[in-house]
Amino acid sequence: MKIPLLPPGRRYSFLLLAGLLMSLASCQDHGVPTQPQHGLRVVQFQLSAGRNLVFDDFFYDAQKRLARHVSFNPVTGRVLDTRLFYYDGNNRLVRIESLDENQIADERTLITYNTAGLPQTVAFYSLTAGSQTANLNSTHEYSYSSTGQMTGYTSRSASGDQRTEYQYTYTGKNITKITATEYRAGQSTPVSTLETVYTFDDKYNPYKTLFGNNLTAPYLQINENNILQISQNNSTIERTLTYNSEGLPTRFFTPNIVAPSTMDIKYEPY
Repeated sequence: MKIPLLPPGRRYSFLLLAGLLMSLASCQDHGVPTQPQHGLRVVQFQLSAGRNLVFDDFFYDAQKRLARHVSFNPVTGRVLDTRLFYYDGNNRLVRIESLDENQIADERTLITYNTAGLPQTVAFYSLTAGSQTANLNSTHEYSYSSTGQMTGYTSRSASGDQRTEYQYTYTGKNITKITATEYRAGQSTPVSTLETVYTFDDKYNPYKTLFGNNLTAPYLQINENNILQISQNNSTIERTLTYNSEGLPTRFFTPNIVAPSTMDIKYEPY
C-alpha cells in the first residue's frame, strides 16, 4: 500500500487523473468550486520527467465547469487519453468518461451525493471493449465532520477482500498528514499502516479549480496551498516552486526522485 506522492498524468502516475471532492464539498452549490480572486484558471500542464514529455490540456464549458481533459505527446501529437465530465440539473459532477488513445471509452466514474449535497460515493468502472459492459473495480466512500469538512475516505475493492481507510489530519486549511490503514476481508487487525506527512507554501493551490480531475486523490484539491515536501517511510520528496506576479505557481521542480521532473502550469483569464 502506498499513498501517491506527486502529480501528474492519468497513465503516468496516480495523480493527474486524480481530484474533485473537497472542491465540490467546499463550494456553495456543491457543483462548481469557489472561483479564485485572481481570475485565472489552469489550461495546461507541461510535464517533463526523464525522457517522458506529456502535456495536459483543460477545457471548460459556458458555465465555467471543467468539461474535457486531454493528455498528449507534444512532439508526436499523439493523444494518450481524454476525459469527459458530465453534470446533473443541480450543477453537480456525476459522471466522468475516460477514452483511450483510439477515443474508445475504457473507464467510467460515477459520483453520488448525500442528503447534505456533499459527494458521498465514487465508483470506478472499467469498460469492456466492444460491448462497453461496465465492470466495477473499486469504490470510495467519503466521511465528513459535523461542519462538512472532509475527514477521509474508505476505499473498497469490488471483490470485497480488501479495504483501506484514509484519515486526514489538518493544520489550518491544509492536510498535513494522511494515515492509511489497510485491512483484509474478515480481519479486524490491520495488514499495514502508513503515514504520509506534508508541508506547504503560503500560495494559492491551482488544483482547486480542477475539481473533476483528482477523484482518486481528493486531498490535492482540499488544500488551500501547494505541497512543498512529502515524507513517507523515512524518505522525503521536496519540490521547488516558481510563481507568477499573482502568486500562482508556474513551475514545480522535483529533483530528488528517480527521474527528476518539471511541471509547468499555464493559465488563462476568465
